[in-house]
Amino acid sequence: MPKRKFNHNRRARRERLQKLRDAGMNKIDAKYMIERLSSKTRNPIECWEGERVTLDFERLSHYKDYEKLSQGYKEFIEMNRGKVFTVEFDPYRKAHNTKDKASLVQLVEDESEPKWLFWAGDLIPIPGQKRPLTTKEIFLQRVDDVIDGIVAKEADLRNKGNNNDIENNVESSNEKESSNGDVRDVRNEENGVRRGDEAG
Repeated sequence: MPKRKFNHNRRARRERLQKLRDAGMNKIDAKYMIERLSSKTRNPIECWEGERVTLDFERLSHYKDYEKLSQGYKEFIEMNRGKVFTVEFDPYRKAHNTKDKASLVQLVEDESEPKWLFWAGDLIPIPGQKRPLTTKEIFLQRVDDVIDGIVAKEADLRNKGNNNDIENNVESSNEKESSNGDVRDVRNEENGVRRGDEAG
């Protein structure tokens, strides 16, 4: 009988399910949560603070567990269909710099207390926005600028060195030519004298 291949995705799914169960979520809700976060979406799965978005009502309202969600959450989604919101990070996730701080976000205009959290995949970005650089990207850009500066300086020094070598070669060539010219003149004079002597 052939061995059954172990499915790593199934194992990861079980581990996620167990984490949610350990956090106090019942099994059915935990399964729905994993399905929701694992489902394919055309929306980006990370946001940035200040990004303008709308709720993806079609996606949110078609989750299997939509009817089981809290009435307040459903009312918020239904009342704000099509409204433009501004993303902000959850203060706890931001303070602790958690891996999911850009994935589980809240909305500035949400006046609920506490604010509702949304997965980035359930939010539709308003087109035409440019994502600001992250702190890491800014740092790497500065590193690149320093490296470019070093490379440019090295190239400049190399060019100056090559120019000096060319100038030195030209000068030495000129010196050789002028010294060769002197030798030729001396030889010509000597030859001329000899010829003159021979002619006379």
